Amino acid sequence: RRFKKLPLISDPRAPLCQLEGRIPWDQVLSALSPFFPESKKAPKQAIRLMASFLILENLYKLSDQEVLDKWLRDPFFQYFTGKRDFRWSLPIEASDLAVCDNTSSLLLIILKINRVR
Repeated sequence: RRFKKLPLISDPRAPLCQLEGRIPWDQVLSALSPFFPESKKAPKQAIRLMASFLILENLYKLSDQEVLDKWLRDPFFQYFTGKRDFRWSLPIEASDLAVCDNTSSLLLIILKINRVR
């Protein structure tokens, strides 16, 4: 079930909206794709979603389950992960994030190199 378009209800001045616009997503996706399971088959949106969740976990010091719980309630979290309609159901499960835990350090290095904050 969809609610409203997120750009209409998300404040573009909010920190997560600003950060989402400053991240060089194409570069991040290119750098991370070899580290995701079956990345050659995974669409870029799936890698972007996983990378976004890893960033949110690190920014807010959340566990896999906590970041997903907050994502369900927070339009800014959803906007940051590339969703443009508010969603009432999760796009992934916590176990999907556990597979990608070893890529979070690489992701942070990429972002620091690009000086994104």
